[in-house]
Amino acid sequence: MKHMNTRRVGLAALAFAAFGAFAAPATAQTPPIKVKVFIAAMFEIGQNTGDRAGEFQHWYERYWKASQPHEVKGALRPVHCNGDGVCGAVLGMGKVNSSSSMQAILLDPAYDFSQAYFVLSGVAGTPPSRGTIGDVSWG
Repeated sequence: MKHMNTRRVGLAALAFAAFGAFAAPATAQTPPIKVKVFIAAMFEIGQNTGDRAGEFQHWYERYWKASQPHEVKGALRPVHCNGDGVCGAVLGMGKVNSSSSMQAILLDPAYDFSQAYFVLSGVAGTPPSRGTIGDVSWG
């Protein structure tokens, strides 16, 4: 009987230790980045710098060349931010890639978009009946 009580006490201690690992208060978290402007590009041809420029490269070279990329689960490419609150990312081409990447970024608690402006940077095609090569369209 004494052997059973020792086993129960050991199991109870193990259970409380495991629970404590999950219920322990979190360490001090970094406050979210207050995003002033978010620049969303649909694609980049190659690297973010040093090769033929796509939609993201000129933004990257101007604003985030010295930044550390932040991987966001569910986003196609990492988010880059500078110290002024200007952030951006390549979202991916098409409705599915771009919308799922944007949703993942907007839901990431590392960012505060409560007062952000959004710039969508991209190229698009148009049927010849609606426009010509070189037409500019503002949405």
